[in-house]
Parts: sequence; structure tokens; C-alpha cells
Amino acid sequence: MLYRKYRDKVEATASKWFSDTGKFVAPKKPYILARHEDWEQNLIDPRIYALVEKVRPRHTYVHHGLSSQVLCFNLFGALLLRKSLDSLKDIVVSKGGSWPEGPCDGEFEFDEPAVFNENSREQPTSWDFAIRAPGQYPFALVEVKFVEQSVGACSVFERGDCDGLNPVEDFQLCFLEKEKKRQYWEVFKAQGILDTPAFAGTICPMTIYYQFYREATFAAAKRVQMIFLYDDRNPVFGRIDNSDQRGLLPLLMRHLPPAVAKNIKIITLSELAYSLHASGRHDDWLPDFARKYGISLDEPSYK
Repeated sequence: MLYRKYRDKVEATASKWFSDTGKFVAPKKPYILARHEDWEQNLIDPRIYALVEKVRPRHTYVHHGLSSQVLCFNLFGALLLRKSLDSLKDIVVSKGGSWPEGPCDGEFEFDEPAVFNENSREQPTSWDFAIRAPGQYPFALVEVKFVEQSVGACSVFERGDCDGLNPVEDFQLCFLEKEKKRQYWEVFKAQGILDTPAFAGTICPMTIYYQFYREATFAAAKRVQMIFLYDDRNPVFGRIDNSDQRGLLPLLMRHLPPAVAKNIKIITLSELAYSLHASGRHDDWLPDFARKYGISLDEPSYK
């Protein structure tokens, strides 16, 4: 499926959910709420609002029916309301991950600026959701992608303040290293990222894969699991299965050091929805979540 066809499909699904639930939408874009300040109507359960009202940063298009941040709020908010984050254990363990015994809690938009010497007043490397045992450092950090068309490019390059030259031989060639004193490249080197073929060329891979490399390296440096949760219908990311299908995830995972790659657990929305459905514990909210995003609760055919 081409991306445009995928996008048309999920826009239609979002439009139908807003219509079925009586939401006031933009006239020409019925998959977006008419007013930004009504973004809480994008939630499948009004009780989730109390959990996320003060979460920052809040995305600009949080009133968009296809907002990945709101998808994250809806999914993990529903689990937090029911104190059932442990329902994720089966799917995480099936991917080779680990899960501690006992209760767990979570946090939206988790960050730790010290890892890369980032200024917390600017936008540091952050995670959509973090899962931890009470009082402990997170054991799993979650990145959620829905209709995105990239894994996050470098804004310095995008705005024209960097020519994209690979600074692997001289870290001071990186604007963020020289001007902002961030230490991405030192941590990359320590985790073996710079020894991979991806960083051997003239062009800096961070220009277009900025977010992914920061998050993968962050998780490796902190020795925690990175969970990459994405919509497997989105052709941008491809699928991790037995096929030779192209996509950003197969490409990027092939070019990570084994020690970094082993920390990353890739889970699709279809796999997660099926796992939650099969548990029999979420029939009070999961069907509405599935309708909102057009996700099947059947077992994925590629599982």
C-alpha cells in the first residue's frame, strides 16, 4: 500500500469516529476537531484527561484525529486508569524483552537531559511513555508512531543551519555539539554507533534519522528497553518479519551494533491490540480504541 492510500484510509476512519461520537469537526477536514481547545474530545475516555492535562510538551496538532500523542494517551491512559500496565507483559516478553514482578506505573513524555548534556529548557530527547516499577528508574521507554513519515529529522539541518556533513572525524563540526554543547557524538562513540557502516559516509545520518539514533543510543546507555510501537499498515516503517519488505525499521535495525539493537523491541499496534484482546481484560475500552484507529483485534496474519 502506498502512503497516500494508507493516509486516506486512516483519515476516513478518524472522520467516522468523530461523526459517530458527535464531535464538532473542521468542515473540510472532518478528521480534525474544529477547535484546538477541544482536544480532550479526542480521548476515548474523558477520565484520561486528568492523567494527561498537564503533560508537556503537548503536540501542536493534539486535536487531530491522527495524533500519535493522543493515541499514546488513549492507549496507556486506559491501562493506567485500570492499573493494568502489566497487560503489556506478554507481548513484551514475546519479543525477547523482560518485565519485573509486581505493580508498575508510567509517565508520559519522560526525559533525562543529562544523558546527552541537553538543556532541559529546550526540547531534550524525550519518550512518549516510560514504564517503571514504583520508585524505580524506567525499565522500558516507549516511542509511538502512527501516521508519521519519518523517524524524526534534525531541525538544525532542516532550517538550513547545517550542511549535513558527517562530523564523525571532528565532533565540533556538529552545530549541536559546538554551539549547544550537547554530547550526542561522545555517547554514540561509547555505544559503538560510529563504527557502523551507516556512519562511514560523507552525509551525517542524523540529518534524517536524528530522533531514532538518539533514542536507540539513550536506551543502550541507560541499559533499558526501547519499545518502538507503530502502525504496521503505515508503509513508511515496513514490518519486522520474514519478508524482505523495505521500510525504515528494517533499514535502521540492520545498521545498529548488536548490543544496541538487542535493547529495542519492535511491536505493532495490531500485535498489541490482539494481545490485549486475547487477555480478556479490556473489553470495556479496547473495542472503541480499535474503532477509533481502524485496528483489527484479530490475530495478525504475519504474527
